[in-house]
Amino acid sequence: MRVRAVVVGLLLPAALLTTARALEPASGFWIQAEAFTPLAIVLYAAALAVALVRVVAGRRWRSATSLVAVAALAGLVVHGWWFAPMLTGANPPPAPDAVPLTVLPANLAQDDRDPYELVR
Repeated sequence: MRVRAVVVGLLLPAALLTTARALEPASGFWIQAEAFTPLAIVLYAAALAVALVRVVAGRRWRSATSLVAVAALAGLVVHGWWFAPMLTGANPPPAPDAVPLTVLPANLAQDDRDPYELVR
């Protein structure tokens, strides 16, 4: 019973993050949840590990735990697919004559700084 609670505790937030990423929201709660979608990789991997240990220990390949393992693996593959471009770089590579772009994030809404001075 404890194993089920652990697996459900891992898969529910992971499914929530998968939903947030799949919806590609414009604003609200879902846009905030989407910022945490890379964490679903860890949740799915942990759920997969727990399920596989349970399947191997029980030697029951045709059980509900096997379905959970397959679901966790599917979520892991999907999130890996979504996250891979962040690790591998630009795809396709930039054109040979492309000018590099430097981005400076700055929250000026709470500051009284002059934006032109910041750029200089």
